[in-house]
Amino acid sequence: MILMIGPRASFPVVLALVGLFSVAFLLESYWLHITVNDDWSYGIAYANQENVSGLAFDGETLYATLENRHHDGKLISIKGGKLTVLESSLQKPDGLILWLGFPTYTQEFDRSFVYAFRNGKSEPIFPANGAEGIDGTENGDLFVVEDKPSGRLLKYSKKSGSVVVLVDGLNQAEGVCVMESGTIYYAEKS
Repeated sequence: MILMIGPRASFPVVLALVGLFSVAFLLESYWLHITVNDDWSYGIAYANQENVSGLAFDGETLYATLENRHHDGKLISIKGGKLTVLESSLQKPDGLILWLGFPTYTQEFDRSFVYAFRNGKSEPIFPANGAEGIDGTENGDLFVVEDKPSGRLLKYSKKSGSVVVLVDGLNQAEGVCVMESGTIYYAEKS
């Protein structure tokens, strides 16, 4: 399920639900259990989207990864209320960013590529092993952490096309964030 909150004055409530019973069930199940600031509103943007893992927005289109196993994962886009499956049969797609204007995602299983979806298809960028979190810089470099015992923090250089291991021996890393200063934050399971 994809939820949204926003300032009360400008909040567009979009309910992608089918039938009055769905609305009543969702209001009872979800609405009453979430508290937001008095100046904000809450709503369900898109129901029936299970295992949403990554979200990215380009100003017009919302992209999401649906982290399903057994090659049932998906990369989807939602624009103007229309949901489109961009890529299916993925194995645990997880991290998602907009990289050079294209949705770029990881797959959290063994050896798999980091992919950028452009020109209507997923193009492999570089391989990783259990890739999870992803971030990028304005110059096009990508940073990925692997969710494995003895995982790594990887840096992909767009300029050279090379991949460098910045840190090895991570304990199931989950997320990565690169600051403008060059400082890199990453999270591990403890």
